[in-house]
Amino acid sequence: MQFATLALFLLVAVSSVFGGYVNLLGTYYKGCFLHFEHESALIRFAKEDSNMFLRSCIWACRDMKKLYFGVQETNCYCGDQIISEPILPSQCDRRCPGNNRETCGGSFGMSIYEVPPTTAVIVPAPSKGCYYFKKDKVLDFELEQNFAAMNQRMCAEGCLQWSYKYFGLAKGNECHCGNRILQGKAAPNRLCNARCKKGIENETCGGPKAMEVFDLLTTPI
Repeated sequence: MQFATLALFLLVAVSSVFGGYVNLLGTYYKGCFLHFEHESALIRFAKEDSNMFLRSCIWACRDMKKLYFGVQETNCYCGDQIISEPILPSQCDRRCPGNNRETCGGSFGMSIYEVPPTTAVIVPAPSKGCYYFKKDKVLDFELEQNFAAMNQRMCAEGCLQWSYKYFGLAKGNECHCGNRILQGKAAPNRLCNARCKKGIENETCGGPKAMEVFDLLTTPI
């Protein structure tokens, strides 16, 4: 029963990231920007593809080691800086010829995204439970960064850089990583209900005296 539940969770989670197309809109989408012959939103033309879709442009811009990729109908552009003005989202409503669930800009608009990492974390992640929190007693590594905000994705991506197996959230803004859960004592879930600092609605980040630990799962992009 537990295996079936986890399998169902993974199917839903992976589908949200990789199910036939990359769902970049929430995390990596920067917006619709003015783009025409004399005012380019991204400076580097990468390629034209009559079967254009988002991943096709991602791969091209990743090879160029650029920060952003942009699509306008059948054209793919790359760059490290967005150099035109944002315009109404309705100006980027053309369906991509290679995937009609994605949009590829418009006549005078370019849909621009950050180039995502080759591996994406799966969120929401499956919880391993809530534990009474003492430093180095639940997970043994703290990401000591000045986070302006906190949520599951930010913490998971930070721990992924160090190849950890678990990530944990505490005090609304602390992120911890580890490859095993140490001598932590299980705590009631109600102690892990602190709102994430400037985080996503309905996401919690542990509590003042407790840490919620999650599996760090990934999927290729």
